[in-house]
Amino acid sequence: MYLLPPPLRLEWDHYMRHLPRPVPGRNRLLDVGCGNGDFLLRAQHAGWTVHGLDFDPTAAGVARGRGLDVYVGTLEDSPFLEESFDVVTANQVVEHVHDPVAFLRACWRLVRPGGLLWIGTPNVTPPVAARFGPFWPMLEIPRHLTLFSLDSLDFAFRNAGIASPQYKPRGWCIAGVMQDSTNIKNGAVAGSVTSIHPGIALRGAMHEAVAWVKPTCGVELIAIAHKPG
Repeated sequence: MYLLPPPLRLEWDHYMRHLPRPVPGRNRLLDVGCGNGDFLLRAQHAGWTVHGLDFDPTAAGVARGRGLDVYVGTLEDSPFLEESFDVVTANQVVEHVHDPVAFLRACWRLVRPGGLLWIGTPNVTPPVAARFGPFWPMLEIPRHLTLFSLDSLDFAFRNAGIASPQYKPRGWCIAGVMQDSTNIKNGAVAGSVTSIHPGIALRGAMHEAVAWVKPTCGVELIAIAHKPG
């Protein structure tokens, strides 16, 4: 994968949530907000012992039907023991909860020393977002309760007792979000992208190139915190 051009390689890294190589006895993973279990299956195929959590019984039922171990409920009422996972991931979840700091703290408690916490969430302040204003699809009001900039996500991590995380770039998604914004502005529903206009694809590629160098300019913040141990 290292031989792939940057857009594909970085997108593949994101697809696998930057998982390290699993080590026997240190390969237990929890995905919070696992949905239908797509990522859990990918991690399992890569050698991880996987567990999921989702408050939606329908989504959890789909994941369970695929042979995955998924708990229905919240972190607060889950049966998982403290420091029992080597990796905890939560993709597009923290922006939906009423208390993001408490959510991060609860995730962090489950991470073993030497393990990591992986968080993916929309970035409210990428340079391209200002152009579209209220038509920026990552706002998703009222589903998104808290939207983060780099500074506010760092603040949330610190208040949860976690040192500032490392940020990773995505590989190729800005053009699609820009096209979605354009469609919404023209009266379409969010997520209606079927093709990307060549001009938008070119502008998106320019923004993407900046985000590869400076991940906080991307449309998502991908944060990885390592627990000392």
